[in-house]
Amino acid sequence: MSIEWILADALLEVERDDSRARELSEESAEIADRMGARTFIPEARSRAAIACVRLGDLTAARAHVAAAKVALFSIDDEADRITATAEAQLLMAEGHPVSAERILRDCLTRIAPTVGGFDLALLRTELGKALIAAGRGGDAREQLVRAREFFRDPLARGWQERVDALLARAEAPATP
Repeated sequence: MSIEWILADALLEVERDDSRARELSEESAEIADRMGARTFIPEARSRAAIACVRLGDLTAARAHVAAAKVALFSIDDEADRITATAEAQLLMAEGHPVSAERILRDCLTRIAPTVGGFDLALLRTELGKALIAAGRGGDAREQLVRAREFFRDPLARGWQERVDALLARAEAPATP
């Protein structure tokens, strides 16, 4: 793991400076490529894809997701989660929330038995977003409530606020 990766992850988590997050993620992936450190490539490429989606560069995001999927090891649950998240965000940006839901549900089924609560809460939050985008607020609420339960600690206030905002959207009437 490089310092670039850590900085990119932090920028993406606080949803600030997506251009810099993209640059750092791409640099991290290039370092991993040069070092032959294949285990780092999926996470770096997936983070670059997420930044690209936020920036509206869906072509680059698609290329990063493809590279992440090629390098993904089946036993790397955290990389599986972030790769599924990147692919789902790309699909939602392309107007395919049902496909995004399928990707996230498949990932949830694969990793749920072996990962910690944080990864599950993040995945459930992303699934909630996809379900909201598909107009299925009730189903989104179920996933988001489970994510919110994990983030119950007072120190997780930022996560609580994010999930609470999504819960409010899930409960809002669907707009035609």
